[in-house]
Amino acid sequence: MRHYIVLLDKLRIPGEARVPDFEHVWAEYPETQPADCSDHLWRANIGVTHSVPIPAAVIDGCAKLQRIFVLGADAGIVDAPACAVRGIDIIHLPAVGLADPMAPLMDAIEAFVAALPA
Repeated sequence: MRHYIVLLDKLRIPGEARVPDFEHVWAEYPETQPADCSDHLWRANIGVTHSVPIPAAVIDGCAKLQRIFVLGADAGIVDAPACAVRGIDIIHLPAVGLADPMAPLMDAIEAFVAALPA
């Protein structure tokens, strides 16, 4: 299975992603305006945000989305009840104080993919 990973606001997350060892498409946006969130996430199965809110209307339009990683201080920017209804996991990885928050993010993405049924 090819995984489509979308990082919504790369400018807010220091460090560089390492290339995952599984079939994937990696899309990253320097900044995402709330009005563009649906356009950026609709084909993703893994979403990553630092501070871009992901409301219910966006979640409802993302049929493939399985997991959202939140790297900022506030995981409440993602509509948790809408995710619960759709079976989407929200993983909070607060990046506060980390010089390179991309390393734990990549570890978490790789662990998620490895745990999926083949």
